[in-house]
Amino acid sequence: MSSGARRGFAEKLDALLAAVPRKASSPGVRFTTADIIEALASVDADDTEAGAIRSAEEWLAAMRSGTSSEADPRYLRALAALFRVPPNYFDDDLVAAQVDARIAFTVATASRGIRFLGPCRASSMDVELLHDLHVLLVDVLDRHGSQL
Repeated sequence: MSSGARRGFAEKLDALLAAVPRKASSPGVRFTTADIIEALASVDADDTEAGAIRSAEEWLAAMRSGTSSEADPRYLRALAALFRVPPNYFDDDLVAAQVDARIAFTVATASRGIRFLGPCRASSMDVELLHDLHVLLVDVLDRHGSQL
């Protein structure tokens, strides 16, 4: 995030919903609110299924609307696992910015037909190097895309 403004839970969750595919093999299929509720309800093993779903729905609605800032660590871990991001994504703006940069890189390269097969070192690059690589790839594809 270039503006340096602090983003809240709802903005971070919305960014993940907009960019993270359910499966890497299906980049156009995104998570839904129902997927999130299911993941959150699964952490309430002591509750009935209906009670767990209601608790998850209430917590999510309160967090997204900003009427609550009680970030239940169990729910945050469940969200992080669902979206395949570090557990501190929602409460550490630096981690969120780094993850967002990696997601943007992945989305941009995938939209150009680039796929990473096997281990990708992009996940260990610092954000500035990742940005430079992204700019370079876009430039090369713009100039030579039809020949690749």
